[in-house]
This record gives sequence, structure tokens and C-alpha cells, in this order.
Amino acid sequence: MRDLAARALGANHVWVSLFLGVCMQLCAGTLYSVTAWGVTLKEVAGWNSDESLGVAETVGTMGINIAFHNGFLVDRLGSRPMSAVAALALFSGWHLLANVASSGGSPSAAALALWLVGQGSITAFMCSLDANVGNFSEENQGKAHGLLLSGFGGSAALFATVYRSHFAGVPTALPSFFRGAGYVTAVVCIAGALLLKDARHGDKSKARRVVCEEGEEGEGPELVGSRERSDGIEMSTMSKDGGMSRAQMESFANLHATTHGTDDGEDETTWQYLRGVAGRPLYWVIFVIVACTIGTALLWVNEAGSFTHVLTGSRKGLSNMVVAFSLGNVFGRLGAGWASDVVELSFGAPRSVFLTFGGGLFSVSMAALAGSERTSSSSRMFSAIGVGLAEGTVMSSWTAIVRRSFGAERFGLNLAVYNFAMAIGSGILNGLAAAATETEDEQKEINNLRLVFWVAAVFNALAAVIGIVATRILREENARMGYQMTII
Repeated sequence: MRDLAARALGANHVWVSLFLGVCMQLCAGTLYSVTAWGVTLKEVAGWNSDESLGVAETVGTMGINIAFHNGFLVDRLGSRPMSAVAALALFSGWHLLANVASSGGSPSAAALALWLVGQGSITAFMCSLDANVGNFSEENQGKAHGLLLSGFGGSAALFATVYRSHFAGVPTALPSFFRGAGYVTAVVCIAGALLLKDARHGDKSKARRVVCEEGEEGEGPELVGSRERSDGIEMSTMSKDGGMSRAQMESFANLHATTHGTDDGEDETTWQYLRGVAGRPLYWVIFVIVACTIGTALLWVNEAGSFTHVLTGSRKGLSNMVVAFSLGNVFGRLGAGWASDVVELSFGAPRSVFLTFGGGLFSVSMAALAGSERTSSSSRMFSAIGVGLAEGTVMSSWTAIVRRSFGAERFGLNLAVYNFAMAIGSGILNGLAAAATETEDEQKEINNLRLVFWVAAVFNALAAVIGIVATRILREENARMGYQMTII
């Protein structure tokens, strides 16, 4: 049954899978469109405070970011079965949210609905990425990550545009928007359950394990022999002059992708694996960067709309801000994905340089939002574009770094770990924002939110500096392992 799609599609399976992967990513970021319709949901549901909306939104983002069980199951069961689980969660969450909007449901019911949407979203995100990036060579990993993640970045823009074009201004139409989102996202994920190419879990992968032998004394491991990729192309693992060829680079990376054994010959357990990677400084350096940067993006998603509404007394321009954020996200992911391959292959620089760039851009963009004035929208639009570009840059970089550095075999689990980092960053910053909006004095609320945005700007300036540390660690690790980033 699992091989039906492979037999029917043949060589086109990888491209059909990639297309579906992008479509699933377009469904995985729909929660980001909350900035466009969140205030309307609060009004039609009859809630009295912005705090109720903020709590519901935060629970939704926690549904995305606390996902250890999702990652474990993607690694264990595969992307295709878990795509069906994503479809169920998305369908249930959006329809429950429609009931809240139509019948004046409580903030707790909305929080549950958004949590289900978040769970479906992160599962679709993991399945799309895990299944597809393994179908491409190491030298194209940045492009593959960037293309897939651009769908996630464009998701909010797509749904915000649909809402603005057909539903905005008609509060009673909001439930129909939510139900439509439920149907569309569920159908796409069901298609993924049927047609994704997941070579890591048995979709006609012909890969042969690379043999690793000891060379002469002092020379370290030597890769010998040949292997076939999952697309059936045989690749030599030796360059003509004995140096590291592109195939060797990919083979070296794939050594991290195999399940390691314990001293007694048993397969490494999840706990043993986590204990092993937790001993590497790089694991925690990236954890802190992701917490600061993506946590800030989630702060912007949850609070930029409410801040603008209180500051200006109008919802005008909120949808445009969401579209600007999402388009920045798309171009950031595509651009950084492509550029990271070029920088790594041509200049020998680790992809982590883009973490530093992203952190710096986050800092400047949040400072612009904190300093925005009531009568000028330019700083808020700059913030929307800047935060979108910064998030896209960081997202397309850290996923590729994590897969190579810590192994494809546990990629789902690692995605969950770093999603938890996002949850920590989001929890801290959105918690500060929730406390800032408790007051009934609008001017005090504005000043409090400005302070939170300045705190986020400082956090991201520190993240940019820590990105430099990540680059140094990667260079040292690569040198220790005899892994030259410049490809012969």
C-alpha cells in the first residue's frame, strides 16, 4: 500500500511530493493570520478585554511549539500517517473556532480550538519538511528548506488576503471563513498522507549504507565505496584527487542520520540520543537563538495588531501588515535558503552567519515598532516586513543546520525540541505583553507594550552576538572532524 504512489508516479514522485509539501506548509502557518481576524473574533464572541484574546492566541502558539509527542511520532511512524493526524486536528480546531464565533463561545473554548489548529499545524509542518528534504542532495539542502518553508511563511498572507477580500467587514461571515479553512487544510493534509515521498520510512529508498573505515594512523575515517540516493542515482564517494567530493560531503552528513548503537549493540534510545546531543554546546546555542528570535516573531504575531488598534483607534491596515509580514517571510526563506547554499559551497562559511543577520534584523524591526507614532504607519510597516524577513532568514537556516549537525534520523524530535525553544521565548515575551495589557488605561497599555517591544529588541541583539558564537563552534567542529566546508 505504501508503495502505490511510488509505482504510479515513478520519477515524478519526488516533485509531486515537493509540491504537496509546499501546499502543506501553506496550511501550517494559517494561525499567523490571527492578526487580521483576531479582533473581530473577540467582538463577535462578546469578550470584554484584549487579555482574553491574547491568552487564546498564546495557547494556540503553544499548540504549535510544544510538540515533543508530534516529533517523536513523526520519527517513529513516518510523515504519511502523521499527515492524516494533522488533517484531523486542523479540521476539528477550525470548526470548533467557527462554533465559538457563531455562538459567542468562551475564551477557553477558543483557546482549545486554536491549540488544536496549532497541533495540526506543527504536525503538517514536520511531515512536509521531514519527508521532502531527504529527497535532495546535501548541496541543495538550503534551497529545499527555503522553498518548503516559504510556503509556511506565505500561509498567513494567503489566508489574510482571503479574509480581507471576502469576509472582512462582515462579522457574521467569520464562522464561514473558519469552516472553509478547516476543509481546505484537512484535504491538503489527506493528500499528503497519500502521496508524500518519505524515503526515510520505506518509500522505495534504495540507499545503501556508506562504509566508514579507518585510514592510516592519524588520518581519521575514510569513506569508501559507492551508494545510491533515494532517487536511484549512484554517486561515487571519492573525488579524483582523493579529497572530499560533493558526494563525500553528503555521505559525511548522512553518517549523522543513521541510528547509532550503544555499547551493548542495541539501538540508541530517544533518551540516550538526547543526552548525547545535550552535551554539545552547539545544541544549546541554537536553542537560545531560536528562543529569542522566533519567540519575538510570535510576539509580533500576537501583539502587533492589538498594539496598532489601541494606538490608532482603528483596525485599518492590520491585514496589510499581515500580508507584509508574510511576504517578507516568503522572500526571507527563499533568499536565505538559496544564499546559504551559495555561501557554504562557494565561500566555506557555515549557514549560521544567517542566524546573526536574522537576529540583528529582528532587533532593528522591533525597535521600529516600539518607537512608532500614532499618525505614521511607515514604521509599523517596516517592522512587519523586517520581522517577516528576519524570521524567514532564521527559520530556513536553523532547520538545515540542525538536520545536518544532529542527524536526519531524529529530525522530527529535534524540530520538537527547538519548537519548545520557541515556546519558551514566546511564553516569556507574550507573558510580559499580557501583563502589559491588563490595565484599562489605553495610554499606559501603549507605553507598557512599547517597553515589551524594546525588551524583545535587546534579546535579539544578544541573539545576533550568539550567532557569531554558533559560527565559531561550527567551524571548530568541522575542523575537528576533518570536514572542510569548501567542496572540491
